[in-house]
Amino acid sequence: MPTATSAPSASPAANDLDTSVRDRLVAAAAEVFAERGYEGARVQEIVRRAGLSTGAIYTNFRNKADLLLAAVGTASVDSLFATIELAGGTAEGLRRAGHELPTARRDKRPLLFEALVAARRDPEVAALLRKRLVTFRSLVAHVVASGQREGDLAPDLDAAAVAEFCQALGMGFLLMEAVGLPHAGEAEWSALIDRLIDAVTPQRPEGMQP
Repeated sequence: MPTATSAPSASPAANDLDTSVRDRLVAAAAEVFAERGYEGARVQEIVRRAGLSTGAIYTNFRNKADLLLAAVGTASVDSLFATIELAGGTAEGLRRAGHELPTARRDKRPLLFEALVAARRDPEVAALLRKRLVTFRSLVAHVVASGQREGDLAPDLDAAAVAEFCQALGMGFLLMEAVGLPHAGEAEWSALIDRLIDAVTPQRPEGMQP
């Protein structure tokens, strides 16, 4: 009697194909959401631009809300954390992230703003976006707490409050660009960030290396 065998796993070529289909859908969705807004975007238009069938969306995404969050991708609020993380969770990481914030991922900001607008009317979009932003805030708080343990950031700061402040800055730039408000000069903004970071960095005796 033949023994039962498990189903073969997907081949590398099949996995590459799945990734390609997903990437094409996300790219097409980003275009359509940016042009027509979340409510005005139609699944048929997204798949047409991607050169795929409607079934491809529901094979890769649960619904339009899930696709919107994938299209938002690594938006400006995420790039802030990435900059901090790359610098090892130090005060220097926060400084670099602050310097870069006015220009970080400007290409994604309109799409993230569209997601925020959609969240006001669609509870599912709101839930998905809230989960993403809460995750971001907790990651930044973890980085800040790590810097405090290493003596690089003032120990009396509340890590969650610092993370909320970082997130509020990122969201503020999003709203400013939505209405076309101008930014301060690069040098002036960097000087302000340096002053803020210096205020939360423990003072070391002169000549002592950090």
